Amino acid sequence: MLRLDELVAAIAEDLVRARAASDLESARVALAYEEEPLLAGLPAPRVRLEEALVELPLVALGPLPPPASLVARSLAEYLRYWLRGRSADVSLAAPLAEELAAVYGRGDVKDVARMLPDVGAEPAELAQVAATMRFLAERGASVAVAVETAEVRGATAAGAAMRVSLKFREEGLSWAGSGAGRRLVPE
Repeated sequence: MLRLDELVAAIAEDLVRARAASDLESARVALAYEEEPLLAGLPAPRVRLEEALVELPLVALGPLPPPASLVARSLAEYLRYWLRGRSADVSLAAPLAEELAAVYGRGDVKDVARMLPDVGAEPAELAQVAATMRFLAERGASVAVAVETAEVRGATAAGAAMRVSLKFREEGLSWAGSGAGRRLVPE
């Protein structure tokens, strides 16, 4: 069983690594051309992967909650922001976020507002904070999929398999600026 988001990310990462390997090889060939008098005036070959279409037969197995570490990071960031706005101790955010991530992971979210620190907030504000945290905890959910041939064949026979088409398009990044203001921008 895989998470669909992890599967798509792995394919994208492999395409980026393939492009990087191709660029490194182009640089090596360019240096070889420079050293060979007969090739010195020719442009070095470079492969550009403008677009890749990937067709995946798969079976959707159902929804998956987001990873607890992602939930904890999102909640800690939000709690730091909220506590800072209440002039409260922001060091409470990380341990509370870990505890809340575990609560969300168990699906036991009824009393989340009671777990928040007493910083003089009104019940309505605490309810809003709890609602925002629930949204953050559910964001990042994915779909469990199976891609193994036997599972896909069995699901195809039952009419439960699907084919997903993914189109990846290359867009390069270039460095712009200098010093501390240097950043990557689209080509």
